[in-house]
Amino acid sequence: IVSLEAMINSVPLICFEDSGGTEELMDLSYRFVVPYTDNEKMAQKAHDFFSQPKLKSELLKKALKRSD
Repeated sequence: IVSLEAMINSVPLICFEDSGGTEELMDLSYRFVVPYTDNEKMAQKAHDFFSQPKLKSELLKKALKRSD
């Protein structure tokens, strides 16, 4: 439910591999998956998302479309 609410509200999805839930339910076209407990990689993906407006816009459009 949290992942779906995030998509509806244009919040990025960044999840850890094999953590259960988001990875299995969400399409790779609008979320990032990082190795389990790799906080540096998680931070890098968050930075990528917020520092690249085109990437951000693309991912949010796909997430919102998917949530319909």
